[in-house]
Amino acid sequence: MPSQALLNAAINALWETLPPAWMRIRTQIRDNATQGHGISLVQFHILRHSRRGINTTAALAEHLQISRPAVSQAVEGLVQKGLLQRLPSKQDRRKIYLQPSAAGNTLLEEGIQRSQFWMAEKLQTLQDSDLQTLLQAMSTLQALFDIPSHAGPKP
Repeated sequence: MPSQALLNAAINALWETLPPAWMRIRTQIRDNATQGHGISLVQFHILRHSRRGINTTAALAEHLQISRPAVSQAVEGLVQKGLLQRLPSKQDRRKIYLQPSAAGNTLLEEGIQRSQFWMAEKLQTLQDSDLQTLLQAMSTLQALFDIPSHAGPKP
């Protein structure tokens, strides 16, 4: 069991580091996702999640924790821009699935590449030992907070 002082220091370090770091990352993702495409961050996330299989208005609203009308409005904007398609279910015509169009997939790839390039610029300033420490810390946080890992193979 850790000492109370060490536990308090870890809690304070998490509060002082994670929210500001996430805000900077989120701002960069938003800027990269929406730059030149005239879409909102919510619309970018709808494209991204629909490609990953969260592809109904109800599922997206639950996953993104926003109202169904807000998702419907964002979806309509994406459909009008030709970035998202509505596909009726073959089994139940009342059920509509969402899927990025070719243009939507291209937009996703460009936004993701710009964000990865930005992250690489930040992380390349670290030494290998610092990157290993960061990887271990992320793995520890994932386990601690029951966050599933979606990372590829480890180096």
